[in-house]
Amino acid sequence: MTVSVLRHRRPNCGLKNSSIVQAVSSLPDDCEVVAFVDADAITHSTWLRELVTPLADPKVGCSTGVRWFAPKDLSFATRLRCYWNQIAGAVIYQSETPWGGSMVVRRSVLDSGLLDEWSQMFCEDAHTINFLQRHGLKLVCVTEATVVNEESTTVSGCVRFVNRQMLIFRLYHRQWWSVAALISFAGALRVVHIHYIIHSLIDGDWASCLALLCIHPIVLLATRYEAMKLDRVVRNMVGRNGRQIATNPAPEFIGYFCAEVMFLTSMLSAMGARMVNWRGINYEVKGPRDIKLLAYRPFVETSELTSETTATVI
Repeated sequence: MTVSVLRHRRPNCGLKNSSIVQAVSSLPDDCEVVAFVDADAITHSTWLRELVTPLADPKVGCSTGVRWFAPKDLSFATRLRCYWNQIAGAVIYQSETPWGGSMVVRRSVLDSGLLDEWSQMFCEDAHTINFLQRHGLKLVCVTEATVVNEESTTVSGCVRFVNRQMLIFRLYHRQWWSVAALISFAGALRVVHIHYIIHSLIDGDWASCLALLCIHPIVLLATRYEAMKLDRVVRNMVGRNGRQIATNPAPEFIGYFCAEVMFLTSMLSAMGARMVNWRGINYEVKGPRDIKLLAYRPFVETSELTSETTATVI
């Protein structure tokens, strides 16, 4: 294994992209496929094989897994991030959006201009599908390459994480507006449903209240069907690979509603965001390719978590 220290911090992209550009540029010419995996990822023994297999088709330029939170810690913040991820993970999977924490890309694709485009962007993953489609290539989502994350977080850490993810989504996702509309509709449906439950309780209309409570599972299924299906696939995948993970907490009525509210508020925040902090570094974000690193300093983690919980970088 070779560890490469970042020598040149590019002022017009994220630090992660600076590192990726340097690392890929230093690879030997006979390297045909480049795998990307987050430093905190826990992968299984066949992870790389399963991720590379789709590239046997010459029309596939990239394959990817997704991130799936399955926390051992059942604090409110950690569960809230878990619920949010169930929504976001399903959206990412269904819209075929690559995730840089578990991804392989053909070297030829990187050298044909993708690496140059990354050198002008905040992050590397969400834009990749746009590049692939422009060049007539496909992306394959591999559920077996999903990375399970059991780490803890805090409320502030959860909010920062979600806001940053939604900003990235707004900057680079080709279906941003359609996804935003879908999430808004699902959130509105839940809000209206809860409003009528509360209204019937206040009015003492017990028959209407009971009827509304009875259809709650239907509303929940309508807004969470894809997330529940993906959760089942991930659990089966992890079980087949002989790993035991903590059970995702059962979606509470209030907890999942809070996640939907957070999804909506972070989506609204992303629409007007021009500044973002990522691992202690502030960036000015004026557009997808108009990124400015404002100042650099070595990262120092200041965790609000207890000694009994686990986390890397919030």
